[in-house]
Amino acid sequence: MAKLFDPESGFMTKVNKIVDLAILSCLWTVCSLTVVGFGPATMALYYTSVKAVRRDRGGVFKTFFAAIKKSWKPSLLAGLLFLVFAAALFAVDVPGLLLLLQGDESWNLTTGLISLVKLVIWGGLVIYTFPLISRFEVGVIKAVCVALTLSLRHFLTTLLYGLLLLTVVLLCVWKFEFLFILPGAFFWFWSFKMEPMLRQCMTEEEQMENSEKDQWYLE
Repeated sequence: MAKLFDPESGFMTKVNKIVDLAILSCLWTVCSLTVVGFGPATMALYYTSVKAVRRDRGGVFKTFFAAIKKSWKPSLLAGLLFLVFAAALFAVDVPGLLLLLQGDESWNLTTGLISLVKLVIWGGLVIYTFPLISRFEVGVIKAVCVALTLSLRHFLTTLLYGLLLLTVVLLCVWKFEFLFILPGAFFWFWSFKMEPMLRQCMTEEEQMENSEKDQWYLE
């Protein structure tokens, strides 16, 4: 039993990571409640879930706010853009999809599929854009364009994780308590797919230059 609760044991390591993800989700929730903080918080959420939680390279609080300080401007603009897009989707498309599921004839299958595609595109742009901003010094337009390219190139992955993100959003809307664990857990899980894509976006020169500073993302 003593070995089970040893700080270095596999069990306690997993418990600590879950606690870190919960703290990270709380930080994201508090910052996102300001609305304008949604973008920087989401960018920092991804960055911290990889660097501090997966790689154990720094504390959650320090890494989270350091990421915001470094890339607050492009992530702020991206966040506002996606929030406007999301508001339009949830005002028009989500109610329509619910009507379609209820058998309402005012929404046909084609319209419903278009709405679903729009929701997946939104989710895809979110899960690609903020990791890109967290890693590279890029503007909003370039980040969104690269994110769109990646989402189309890896369409099946985008579809799967876009639907997963939509499920997370709906769960958080249904039960507010989910906000204190699911955001961090989702981006931690997504990072296992996203990190290899980010490495592919780097030239050999960039990898050599950055590896001298911090190799955590190349492991």
